[in-house]
Amino acid sequence: GIASCISEEEMLEVKDLVKTSGYFEMSKVNDMETSLLRDIIKMIAFHHPLPVYAQKQLKEVLAKRFRKIAKRLREFQLLSFKDREEILSQNIPYLVEIQICTVFNPDLMWHEQFIPLMGQEEVDKLDKKLKSLNVAGLDDLQVPYSHMFSQPTEQNTRWLQETIKDIGSWAQDACENVLISLVQLFCPDMLSLMERRRVEEIQTKFAVLLQKYLKQRHQTEPCVSVSRFASGLNLVNKCKEMHQMVAGLEN
Repeated sequence: GIASCISEEEMLEVKDLVKTSGYFEMSKVNDMETSLLRDIIKMIAFHHPLPVYAQKQLKEVLAKRFRKIAKRLREFQLLSFKDREEILSQNIPYLVEIQICTVFNPDLMWHEQFIPLMGQEEVDKLDKKLKSLNVAGLDDLQVPYSHMFSQPTEQNTRWLQETIKDIGSWAQDACENVLISLVQLFCPDMLSLMERRRVEEIQTKFAVLLQKYLKQRHQTEPCVSVSRFASGLNLVNKCKEMHQMVAGLEN
C-alpha cells in the first residue's frame, strides 16, 4: 500500500537504529589489529594495495561489527536460535559488501571514505599525522577499489565498478544507510528458516520505514521517493550478485 509520511515515533525509532548501528561513533579502531591499521595507512599514504590477508582481516572486522549490531536488535532477539544463526551466516556477508561499496562512493575523498570504517576522530588524527610527514596529494586523494580489493577479469571489471557505484552512492544519509542494511539483513530469500513468515514481517517493517523516510525526505518530489525506494530494494539483489562475484575471486 501507499505509505504515509513518517510519524514522530517512527522517526525516533530510525534515529535509535542509527545509534545502535554505531554509524557516528567517533573512534572505531579498537577491533582492528595494529597490522591491519598499518596496512590501511600504507594504502592511503603510499598507494600500496592492501595485501590479501589484510583484505580478509578487514572483511572479518566488518562482519563481526554487523553480527554485534544484529544481536542488539530487538527484532533479531525474538527469532529462534536457528533462524538467528542462519541470518548471521548467510546475510551478514551482504551487509559487508554494502559497507565496502559505500567506501567507494565516487563522490567521496579519502577522508570521508574512511570515516565509516575508522570513525571521524581517527581519520582526523591520521590526516594530521600524514600531513606532518609531508605526504603529498592528500587533499584530492580518492582510494580506488583496486587498491583495497582484488580486481576481476577485464570484462567483469566494468560490471563491478558500475555495481559498486550503484550500491555505494544509493544511501544519501545515515538513516537510509542503516534502513537499507536492515532490509538486507532480514531478507528471507534463499535462507532455510523455521519461521519464514516472521522474518518476512521484520523485513517488511524496515522496508516500510524506509519508504516513509524517503517520502518525507523527497516531499516536494514524490516521483523521486518512489524511484529511489525501488532502486533501494533492487540493491538487495545487486549486493548478492556482487558478493557471489567477489567470493568467486577470493577462492
